[in-house]
Amino acid sequence: MNVSTKWIRICNIACAVLLLALLAMQLLPFWTMVPCTCEGACEPAVSKLDKPKIDSSCEACSITYKWCQNLDRRYQAGLNPALRVDTSKEWTVSIQQFVWMPTFESTIGVQDYFEHIFNTSDYKFMLNDVKDMPVLVFFFSLLGAYFGFTMSKKPLSCIFALWAGIVATYTYLTEPIFQMGMMWQVHLAIAIAITLISLPPAYEFIRRAINWLDPRKAS
Repeated sequence: MNVSTKWIRICNIACAVLLLALLAMQLLPFWTMVPCTCEGACEPAVSKLDKPKIDSSCEACSITYKWCQNLDRRYQAGLNPALRVDTSKEWTVSIQQFVWMPTFESTIGVQDYFEHIFNTSDYKFMLNDVKDMPVLVFFFSLLGAYFGFTMSKKPLSCIFALWAGIVATYTYLTEPIFQMGMMWQVHLAIAIAITLISLPPAYEFIRRAINWLDPRKAS
């Protein structure tokens, strides 16, 4: 059974739209960081036998001394106003923002926050643990949208959408860090939709490839 050009075009265009929607979702606020309400003096440990002095009433301080210092408003006082983050309140960071700008002022403390949550005696959280899916979604969304709109009648145009959908679906279902964010279920639903809608063009491409390789059907 073959898939008509009409349905191939509809599926490719729908995937292109959903790919851009998934990318847009990853550019919106996702993870929420706890506020830094430190009013006391935080000091590092003098030696390995000592403990750092922290303001126990501050949730950010209770996570890590380093993070409290990084989030200190005095540290941000000299920054460009456009880069400042009001860390005295809950603040957010997007998936793509953290992946592409992990050391920028706009993502100060995020790495330490995740280290506090995920680090164990035999595991250390690294940015590499989360970058693969967002990076693939970023490039595959742009390529998939381009080919989906400009070559919508070609079955092979679905390839970027199919891979983006599979990778995103698997990651959202298996990686706890991506289940900590706001509306992660919406991200997952879009990824699943991309995967399913890209299947008819993918099937038609495989069917045509098999027929082309079949010597019995050669002209």
